[in-house]
Amino acid sequence: MEIEIQPYIGYGYKNRIYCYGRVLKKRTIYKKNNYFFNLINSYKRIESDEIPNCEITYTFNGISKKTITNSEGFYLIDDSFSENNNLLNEIITFSVNDVKSGKIISASGLILFPDNNAKYAIISDIDDTILHTNVLSFLKIKVLLNSFLISANKRKTIKDTPNWYQQLYAKHNNSFFYISHSPWNLYDYLLQFIQTHKYPKGIVLLRDFGKKAKDALQNYSTHKKDETEKLINLYPHLQFVLIGDGGEKDADIYLELYNKFPNRIKAIFIHRLGNLKHQARIEELLKGKETYFYFIKDVNEALIISKQIGIL
Repeated sequence: MEIEIQPYIGYGYKNRIYCYGRVLKKRTIYKKNNYFFNLINSYKRIESDEIPNCEITYTFNGISKKTITNSEGFYLIDDSFSENNNLLNEIITFSVNDVKSGKIISASGLILFPDNNAKYAIISDIDDTILHTNVLSFLKIKVLLNSFLISANKRKTIKDTPNWYQQLYAKHNNSFFYISHSPWNLYDYLLQFIQTHKYPKGIVLLRDFGKKAKDALQNYSTHKKDETEKLINLYPHLQFVLIGDGGEKDADIYLELYNKFPNRIKAIFIHRLGNLKHQARIEELLKGKETYFYFIKDVNEALIISKQIGIL
């Protein structure tokens, strides 16, 4: 069986680029849209056969370098190249020597750079922030059923959120990052959802799942905070808007980041979810932070606040 390279969209600033990807045994994802084929596709995504310790050659801005996948087939490129301030969307290419087939396997990926007019970087959660997931359902049964049986282009978005995000993008051609605790195995699925519902093009940052590898490229438990902190440090000229939901720990993570970077975070929006007891916990966190922390019931409220604070 041949292998394939899965480059995930990366990001950069000035002379630095950053992107994840994976090398796996080649698989076929069916385009047929019914419960049976959706379940098969889900199985193929979850039961991925990774290629560990695989040497990859990558070429960016005319320069070629090498890296090696970890024990789970992941690679991380965190590298510097000659600076080019005119870059906005730049191709990065990859190649691997498939020893079994004797072929050179190649792939190309994309590195996104902030627009020169960008003023904000928008960081958004996915589950129950843009994608209707029911993360608070009993034993997360609805989460599993939705992910395994329903295709990405049939999934429901949170009402009117694409409109809000498109307005946030259009104001200054702002950069978008979608950071979620979902596994990398669902990358193509979530990217298709984002494209189907016409969310702004951006970088999707996920995490691995299952037993933690000794050579893991991410800290699984602090992944969302770590990735956001990297972005804040990489883009010193941008203010950040953090958007999440009240279903899990987004509010706690975002407030921890605000305390560390109070001058860099313009606003925090948390979508109101859960029963009254659950919401009361977020209300308690909100006290004294009303100038930058907004616990919103819907997008109409978010639009009003966004205009009041000047990000729209």
